[in-house]
Amino acid sequence: MAINFPDSPTDGQVFGERKYNATKGVWEWYVLPGDTTAQDLLLPGQRIAYDLEYLVIAGGGSASARWHSGGGGAGGYRSSVSGESSGGGASAETKIAVAAGSSFSVSIGAGGAGVRNDQGNINGNSGTDSYCGSVTSAGGGRAGTYGVTGATGGSGGGGGGNTSGNASGTAGQGYPGGSGSPELNGNGGGGGGAGQQGQDAVVNLSGGDGGNGVQSFITGVGTYYAGGGGGAYYLGSINGQGGLGGGGDATAGDGQDGETNKGGGGGASREGSSFTYSGSGGSGIVILRYSKDLSISVNPGLVSQTNVIDDYKITTITSGTDTISFS
Repeated sequence: MAINFPDSPTDGQVFGERKYNATKGVWEWYVLPGDTTAQDLLLPGQRIAYDLEYLVIAGGGSASARWHSGGGGAGGYRSSVSGESSGGGASAETKIAVAAGSSFSVSIGAGGAGVRNDQGNINGNSGTDSYCGSVTSAGGGRAGTYGVTGATGGSGGGGGGNTSGNASGTAGQGYPGGSGSPELNGNGGGGGGAGQQGQDAVVNLSGGDGGNGVQSFITGVGTYYAGGGGGAYYLGSINGQGGLGGGGDATAGDGQDGETNKGGGGGASREGSSFTYSGSGGSGIVILRYSKDLSISVNPGLVSQTNVIDDYKITTITSGTDTISFS
């Protein structure tokens, strides 16, 4: 029986069990994976579209390496996983519809490099963006040092001592960093995380803890990503701790690095009598979950691994910049 589609359809218009894709100029089916009846009914040029769930995390920011250092902010966190959250308290985003022939550019952001305390009153470095197609997560904000607030980013960097105010995160990706304590020779604030604001430093007591990240089950195992780095004390006795999700602790020596492929912010170092380095930000990651009926091709500029879990394939991309495609 002939199907009489509407004349002059608009993008996204629904007709029965089909939706019009103006970019491709076709009516696409939206069916459960493995529905061969729908496959048989496809018209020429049409392909079954499947839901693609993603987790896109940017590189975290690094801390500073002076006495009054804040912690690095976590990389931006964006998710379309059903029942989970994106960063900054946002709901899960809309899944991407993919079919055989779909392709995307992917890039994994690097963490901001740590700095050394003999290089002057220097700040940390912000992380680098990660992206998958049109979905971009912003690099985590670098920490501030004495008299310098943290930088905005996916999550904001912690402020240095003798500052006030919180560096903001990016809406739908992460929270602000903590403020440094405002007194002379004050303590550093914690870096913001994807799931929680970095803690403000406490006057004459402690550096701020990094904000916690967000837990995801996209791989089948609950894992926290994108925690903020801890801020260092100068007047007091307590260094800030890194947030859940790869944030680095502040220490009396070299600050701890944010965890690789979790987008964590770097931990501050409390400068002593020898040279010390601040913690670097952790690199980002892209994780994709899609129907096992699809096959993925990953170009050599990307490092990846694909596993099958139940009815889904999980592709984890840990470094590089290149293109992926589905068939």
